[in-house]
Amino acid sequence: MRGKKRKSLFLYFGILILFIHWIWPSSIEGKIKYFNWVNDQQFQTLQPSSPLIPIAVRVFAGSHFIENLSLDDFEIIIGDRLEKPVSLFLVNQNKIERQEGRISPKPDLTRRIIIMMKMIDYHPQLAQAIEDLFMNELLPGDTLEIQTPMKNYMMAPGALEKVPKPVLIKNALELVRKDILQGNMLYNSLLNELKRFVRRISGASTFEVEELGGVSPDLGLPFLFQNYRMNMQKLEALRRLDEDQLIQYAEAIKKRPGQKFIFFFYQREFLPEISPMKMNELATLYQDQPNIVGELQDLFQQFYRPLNFNIPALEEAFASSEAQLNFLFLNKDAPKVAGLVMRERSEDIYKLMSKLAKATGGIIEASQNPEAAFKKAFALASRYYLLYLEPQRDLLQEGFNQVIVKIKRENVALSSRLGFSLFP
Repeated sequence: MRGKKRKSLFLYFGILILFIHWIWPSSIEGKIKYFNWVNDQQFQTLQPSSPLIPIAVRVFAGSHFIENLSLDDFEIIIGDRLEKPVSLFLVNQNKIERQEGRISPKPDLTRRIIIMMKMIDYHPQLAQAIEDLFMNELLPGDTLEIQTPMKNYMMAPGALEKVPKPVLIKNALELVRKDILQGNMLYNSLLNELKRFVRRISGASTFEVEELGGVSPDLGLPFLFQNYRMNMQKLEALRRLDEDQLIQYAEAIKKRPGQKFIFFFYQREFLPEISPMKMNELATLYQDQPNIVGELQDLFQQFYRPLNFNIPALEEAFASSEAQLNFLFLNKDAPKVAGLVMRERSEDIYKLMSKLAKATGGIIEASQNPEAAFKKAFALASRYYLLYLEPQRDLLQEGFNQVIVKIKRENVALSSRLGFSLFP
């Protein structure tokens, strides 16, 4: 009996092994494929093979923002391909007023406001601009960073809710005023020295001995030429922008979440020169000394400020940062200095920052009033359409992809960023 039971047990066990080996695998394989397929679909839903690209667009008729546009009004070209945005959000400050298109995760509308100041003199109306910022523009949840000529300051999280606004305004004004005045002491000292040297060049002889501001005396014009050039080089070093640092800054900004707004205050600059009439007089006086005439002409031409930057690289870096850079050029009249011509020398920074502002879809505003310029720029920046694109990943360039936004409306002005970098 025991032998028969063992045979029956072995028989059943053998049949079970055959079932597992031949029949069950096909069933399991089908189930494994099913679950893999489901997982693949879920993965593609959570992490699409085509990235979602945000493009902020502002459309104006004159100074009026057009707020009744829809998805169908926009056409976007990436490279040479026409793309249709898949989602549209009409944004006002940090709120969504309207949404169209495919249901997408809501964008992070936290506002990161960065104020950069490259100013030579403290402007009294800057106080009104900062006061208006705290009283009327900043909202709970906004972050604020102020970069002065001396330091960078970040408003503490929750300060708007916890600290009275007059206290915040007072603290900000004290820091800004102190840093602008202290940060430009050397610049203004060098500028004053340049004025003194130009006056002396205008009336010096080639062999005149003169002591200027404690500087050891030397022979006339050669000494003056040398010291003017040396002081000018020191001044240029103070105001020079570094291309690599600008690109690194744009890359750092790109990593910050939310909607990023940069307001760059730049004050118009003037440098002392000899008047054309005096130049002609000196050229006639020293016509028998061509070395003096040649150096005199070179001295006041060599400091023309050409735009020696890799503009495309900078434009691409700032456009890819997803920040909007607004350039606020603080205009002012040329100072009147007896016996001198004060020539504007702002062309390099003005051209550069204007190009970067345009590349980010930002605003370029020139005004003698910092408060008015800032208020206008802030208002224009606060309303925009946030479009989302979903181009096929394999059709994008590994690097910068240029974007052209078109609208099916006439007589309107449109601003948007130049493009995006898919792979940093």
